[in-house]
Amino acid sequence: MYVLFVTAVFAGLTLTSEPSVPTGIEIARAIAILFVPLVALIAGYLAVAGERESGTIRFLLGYPVTRSEVVVGKILSRMGIVLLSILVGFVLATVAVLVEYPEPNLGMLWGFAALTCLFALSYVGVAIGISAATATRSRAMTAVISVYFVFTVMWNAVPPLVQFVANYLFDVTLDGTLWMLFSSLAPPRAFGLSLSALPGDAVQAPPVLGWETGVILLVLWAVGPILLGYWWFSRSDVE
Repeated sequence: MYVLFVTAVFAGLTLTSEPSVPTGIEIARAIAILFVPLVALIAGYLAVAGERESGTIRFLLGYPVTRSEVVVGKILSRMGIVLLSILVGFVLATVAVLVEYPEPNLGMLWGFAALTCLFALSYVGVAIGISAATATRSRAMTAVISVYFVFTVMWNAVPPLVQFVANYLFDVTLDGTLWMLFSSLAPPRAFGLSLSALPGDAVQAPPVLGWETGVILLVLWAVGPILLGYWWFSRSDVE
């Protein structure tokens, strides 16, 4: 799905009088925030939970395979699928940029591609972590749907709501660097911060945080849930 969107964005801009990579990035970013999490969560949420519910995990662990090897295999396969789908879209977009754009800024385009991949991996990590920690498909599905709506659809309302509660109930004003960091915790916000690393002025980040903060947050989202999910899975009874 995202392959088609990325290709359509950069190819479609060739119909305008002045197609540019920064304009394509702005459009592709908005699309990525909505659709990349869906692709990543769908790809990963049944990785372990589906096999646990069906009982095939018991047969798999009957071979000389450890639980960590099972989880690592699921991580590599799901991440590979998601990354391949994203990269195909950017390869096709590159062709359009090279052929039709007056200034084919490939450094900016592929910098955006790399950060989009990291954004996707953050949600794959969440999905694998949830899948490893849950024993049924329905629980895994409920969890990933909740993650999508809270962090992708509703997050813009969360910091103001927290701030309102703090002011109304405790007479506390939330501001400063830590508050900005909390407001940027959601992967889409972290993705937006990371894009300020791109050359030029395509995306600006708050000077207090910077693009490094966004990259670190995305890496933590990609790794942290997997570690927690594996910790839970390693202590669960799958017999």
